[in-house]
Amino acid sequence: MSELLKIDHLSYTCHNNGRETPVLLDVSFHVMEGEIVSIVGKSGCGKSTLLSLIAGIHTPDSGSIHICGKDLKASGKSIGYMMQKDNVCDSCKNGSGNSDCPQEQPESPGNTYVQINGYAKTYGMITFIGTYPNKEATCARQRITFLRSLLTEPDLLLLDEPFANLDEKTRAEVSEDMFQLLRKEKKTVLLATGNMEEARRLSDRIIPLDSIKACHIPM
Repeated sequence: MSELLKIDHLSYTCHNNGRETPVLLDVSFHVMEGEIVSIVGKSGCGKSTLLSLIAGIHTPDSGSIHICGKDLKASGKSIGYMMQKDNVCDSCKNGSGNSDCPQEQPESPGNTYVQINGYAKTYGMITFIGTYPNKEATCARQRITFLRSLLTEPDLLLLDEPFANLDEKTRAEVSEDMFQLLRKEKKTVLLATGNMEEARRLSDRIIPLDSIKACHIPM
């Protein structure tokens, strides 16, 4: 098993209304190929910022991010990113339609109705296909968003507290379903969560964000 992600002495400062707030200071860790790793920390400690840096949405002040031994921008590897808020397009007719929605779906060859239906059958959510997203329960919308994050066949999948808006029972059920599929597909996953029990249950390894020098962001 080879190293897929390496974070080396990463630091980032948030600039907002003329204020500078250090968020991440000298962060270093790694994720092996096929490994599921949880980043655990309290709300506001920088978990989402860390994932945004890995996704290339923000640029670090210092340090480096390497994918398969190459700089993030030069790696050529695909990174999937599922945020806490589902991104199901309400104007689309159904969950499968979101795979082709230009407003929501990133560029990816092969994002077809057949492909998402295949995932839906594997995932056991075929009954949700054909219903309108704005009438679906939150858990169904999260399932659809999750399936869409797999359409790009990412080498690394980033999950930013994807179950935070679900009640405890549904959260356990949905997370178990999702991670069974991720293990079956042998995906490399970095999960950000504030729930330690969830991290223990779902991941191969846990990294407390406090231990890698994060700063709490004032709310």
